[in-house]
Amino acid sequence: MLFQFATRLKELRLKKGYTQKKVAERISREGVSVSKNSLAKYEVGRTYPNLEVAAALADFYDVSL
Repeated sequence: MLFQFATRLKELRLKKGYTQKKVAERISREGVSVSKNSLAKYEVGRTYPNLEVAAALADFYDVSL
């Protein structure tokens, strides 16, 4: 399951043409603190985001959790 999440998260980012840094900056501007390093860990399946970050990413990519 973690691998599927990681793969999907990376696909969504690449489809939008954003870097991890750009996504982190945009999410953080919305009031949810997330770093580029955290996004990198999520995308390779090393860890999951907490619910707040997951919800912010879903909103950013316009997908459901």
